[in-house]
Amino acid sequence: MSPADFNLIKDGQTQWLIDKITSLSKTKTCISILDYGCGKMRLYNALSELNFRFNYVGTDFESSEEINTIINTNDNCNFISLSEIAGMGRNSFDIVCLSNVVHEISIIEFAEIILTTKLLLMKDGHFLLLDMSVLPQGELLGLPYFPDEVLSLFEPMDYAFETQSGYPIIACDICPSALMLPHVAIEKLYSLVMKKRDDFSFLALSLVNKYGIDFFNEKFKNINKRMNSEELLGYAQYLSGLSNYRMVEFRQSYYSDNDNEFYIDLINLYMSTFDRTGEQLSLIEMYDKLYPKYSVTQITCKLKQATYPHSFFGFDDGERLYATERLDYFLNNYTFDDLRKSGIIISAMCGIED
Repeated sequence: MSPADFNLIKDGQTQWLIDKITSLSKTKTCISILDYGCGKMRLYNALSELNFRFNYVGTDFESSEEINTIINTNDNCNFISLSEIAGMGRNSFDIVCLSNVVHEISIIEFAEIILTTKLLLMKDGHFLLLDMSVLPQGELLGLPYFPDEVLSLFEPMDYAFETQSGYPIIACDICPSALMLPHVAIEKLYSLVMKKRDDFSFLALSLVNKYGIDFFNEKFKNINKRMNSEELLGYAQYLSGLSNYRMVEFRQSYYSDNDNEFYIDLINLYMSTFDRTGEQLSLIEMYDKLYPKYSVTQITCKLKQATYPHSFFGFDDGERLYATERLDYFLNNYTFDDLRKSGIIISAMCGIED
């Protein structure tokens, strides 16, 4: 499916975004908006017809002549590439919009968007997420999420509604504090996709007998309204296969490299934070300082290694890192060059003498 047309501003999804944004704009003289996956900037076009001040930044894979024309003729509109988002100023947006993107992206990409949104939003900001639970036209790698699945990720969810054609829409208004950090998001998303694969594999198997269709229709009565038994079987197999693809894609791309500079940066950040504030390093501060120098994959993989039992760090309930005896022992007996050469495994090899 191609990006929604610039002039398509009366559809239900755009209207939901407009209602939300105009409601929030009443408390501020000028509102800042980041439109993730902006397509042809139809949201900007819709907002331009309203009577309130706003600054808009659209982001997508690449710009176009149409987008450049809009930017050059409007002072409150800008475009940046997706690769530039990670380096943007922290807490600089009132609203981040993500419309019809979630079903197109990998688990790691989803977790990265959650992180950048959390870092970019002001404390009283809003993450407006929209997506379709059933794609009206098939996308080769489009894996839709259902309202109950999104609810398990972002609670509370504002609501879900239907298009005039009867397709369900997920609509979420999420505050920054409800956005999970990547190491949590990745774990939840992977489990969710794995469950989706298993559920639809079972449903596909059930559909070959006479009870399966009734079971499917009951379980997904708010989603399925027009499929016959043959279409249901194909759809169940399709979603099962796509879920499995996402899992394989994740396993192939989620690995830790042999670069141990991360651990040095993490230890230095931990110690400097404690010396400056007298407090333990929070995980959000860690992501804030180490991203985008390190990717989400690098941080989450290496964080897992750095917090293994008998390693340098541990978590507490407040999502703060605390130093274990292993770190003290390492700093008293080894140099950072040892860490560069041998990595985090050194901490598990050290003995602690009484």
